[in-house]
Amino acid sequence: MSELEGRFFLCKVSDLVEGEPRKFVVHGSDVLLLKLDGKIHAVEPMCSHDGTDISRGKFSQHSGTLECPKHYAVFDVRSGTPLRGPFGADGDTQPPLRVYRFKIDSGRIMLEANQEWGVIPQYT
Repeated sequence: MSELEGRFFLCKVSDLVEGEPRKFVVHGSDVLLLKLDGKIHAVEPMCSHDGTDISRGKFSQHSGTLECPKHYAVFDVRSGTPLRGPFGADGDTQPPLRVYRFKIDSGRIMLEANQEWGVIPQYT
Protein backbone atom coordinates (compact mmCIF):
# COMPACT_ATOMS: atom_id res chain seq x y z
CA MET A 1 0.00 0.00 0.00
CA SER A 2 1.36 3.42 -0.85
CA GLU A 3 0.13 6.99 -0.61
CA LEU A 4 -0.38 9.37 -3.52
CA GLU A 5 -2.04 12.82 -3.45
CA GLY A 6 -4.70 12.14 -0.81
CA ARG A 7 -5.28 8.57 -1.96
CA PHE A 8 -3.94 5.20 -0.88
CA PHE A 9 -3.12 2.42 -3.33
CA LEU A 10 -4.69 -0.83 -2.14
CA CYS A 11 -4.19 -3.26 -5.02
CA LYS A 12 -4.75 -3.72 -8.73
CA VAL A 13 -8.27 -4.49 -9.91
CA SER A 14 -6.83 -7.64 -11.49
CA ASP A 15 -5.67 -8.80 -8.02
CA LEU A 16 -9.28 -9.18 -6.83
CA VAL A 17 -11.13 -12.43 -7.39
CA GLU A 18 -14.90 -12.33 -7.86
CA GLY A 19 -16.62 -13.31 -4.61
CA GLU A 20 -13.44 -13.45 -2.49
CA PRO A 21 -13.20 -10.65 0.12
CA ARG A 22 -9.76 -9.10 0.63
CA LYS A 23 -8.88 -7.08 3.73
CA PHE A 24 -6.41 -4.18 3.98
CA VAL A 25 -5.31 -1.93 6.84
CA VAL A 26 -4.73 1.72 5.96
CA HIS A 27 -3.21 3.74 8.81
CA GLY A 28 -5.21 1.79 11.37
CA SER A 29 -8.46 1.71 9.35
CA ASP A 30 -9.64 -1.70 8.15
CA VAL A 31 -10.91 -1.83 4.56
CA LEU A 32 -12.60 -4.85 3.03
CA LEU A 33 -12.71 -5.00 -0.78
CA LEU A 34 -15.21 -7.25 -2.49
CA LYS A 35 -15.76 -7.85 -6.17
CA LEU A 36 -19.40 -8.63 -6.84
CA ASP A 37 -20.95 -8.95 -10.29
CA GLY A 38 -17.86 -7.28 -11.74
CA LYS A 39 -18.19 -4.23 -9.46
CA ILE A 40 -15.88 -3.41 -6.57
CA HIS A 41 -17.20 -2.46 -3.14
CA ALA A 42 -15.26 -1.23 -0.11
CA VAL A 43 -16.62 -1.39 3.44
CA GLU A 44 -15.27 -1.19 6.96
CA PRO A 45 -15.45 -4.79 8.18
CA MET A 46 -16.60 -3.95 11.69
CA CYS A 47 -20.06 -5.02 12.83
CA SER A 48 -21.98 -1.94 13.89
CA HIS A 49 -23.54 -3.97 16.71
CA ASP A 50 -20.43 -4.61 18.80
CA GLY A 51 -17.33 -3.98 16.67
CA THR A 52 -16.65 -7.61 15.74
CA ASP A 53 -14.36 -8.03 12.71
CA ILE A 54 -16.75 -9.40 10.11
CA SER A 55 -14.13 -9.89 7.40
CA ARG A 56 -14.10 -13.58 8.38
CA GLY A 57 -17.88 -13.79 8.37
CA LYS A 58 -19.94 -15.67 5.82
CA PHE A 59 -20.01 -13.83 2.49
CA SER A 60 -22.79 -14.70 0.05
CA GLN A 61 -21.84 -13.83 -3.49
CA HIS A 62 -25.38 -14.66 -4.61
CA SER A 63 -27.08 -12.07 -2.35
CA GLY A 64 -24.13 -9.69 -1.86
CA THR A 65 -24.32 -10.02 1.91
CA LEU A 66 -21.83 -10.45 4.72
CA GLU A 67 -22.81 -12.09 8.00
CA CYS A 68 -21.22 -11.28 11.35
CA PRO A 69 -19.67 -14.48 12.75
CA LYS A 70 -20.46 -13.52 16.35
CA HIS A 71 -24.14 -12.48 16.53
CA TYR A 72 -25.25 -13.19 12.93
CA ALA A 73 -26.17 -9.68 11.81
CA VAL A 74 -26.27 -9.45 8.00
CA PHE A 75 -25.18 -6.48 5.86
CA ASP A 76 -25.50 -5.64 2.17
CA VAL A 77 -21.89 -5.00 1.05
CA ARG A 78 -23.01 -2.74 -1.79
CA SER A 79 -24.54 -0.15 0.52
CA GLY A 80 -23.57 -1.17 4.07
CA THR A 81 -27.28 -1.49 4.92
CA PRO A 82 -28.06 -3.87 7.79
CA LEU A 83 -30.59 -6.42 6.55
CA ARG A 84 -30.78 -8.40 9.79
CA GLY A 85 -29.71 -7.36 13.25
CA PRO A 86 -27.99 -9.52 15.87
CA PHE A 87 -29.71 -12.83 16.62
CA GLY A 88 -32.31 -12.19 13.89
CA ALA A 89 -33.55 -8.77 15.02
CA ASP A 90 -34.80 -6.32 12.40
CA GLY A 91 -31.98 -4.74 10.39
CA ASP A 92 -33.09 -1.24 11.28
CA THR A 93 -32.07 -1.84 14.90
CA GLN A 94 -28.46 -0.92 14.13
CA PRO A 95 -26.40 1.47 12.01
CA PRO A 96 -25.01 0.50 8.59
CA LEU A 97 -21.43 -0.44 7.83
CA ARG A 98 -19.18 2.40 6.73
CA VAL A 99 -18.77 2.40 2.96
CA TYR A 100 -15.45 3.74 1.67
CA ARG A 101 -15.00 6.02 -1.32
CA PHE A 102 -12.33 4.96 -3.79
CA LYS A 103 -11.35 5.52 -7.40
CA ILE A 104 -9.93 3.23 -10.02
CA ASP A 105 -6.93 4.83 -11.71
CA SER A 106 -5.11 2.93 -14.47
CA GLY A 107 -6.36 -0.39 -13.09
CA ARG A 108 -5.34 0.47 -9.52
CA ILE A 109 -7.79 0.76 -6.63
CA MET A 110 -7.09 4.04 -4.82
CA LEU A 111 -8.81 4.63 -1.48
CA GLU A 112 -9.77 8.26 -0.92
CA ALA A 113 -8.23 9.83 2.22
CA ASN A 114 -11.32 12.03 2.68
CA GLN A 115 -14.32 9.94 3.64
CA GLU A 116 -17.82 11.06 4.64
CA TRP A 117 -17.13 10.11 8.26
CA GLY A 118 -13.69 11.79 8.41
CA VAL A 119 -10.15 11.65 7.08
CA ILE A 120 -7.85 8.63 6.98
CA PRO A 121 -4.61 9.96 8.45
CA GLN A 122 -1.63 10.23 6.15
CA TYR A 123 2.06 10.03 6.96
CA THR A 124 3.84 13.37 6.86
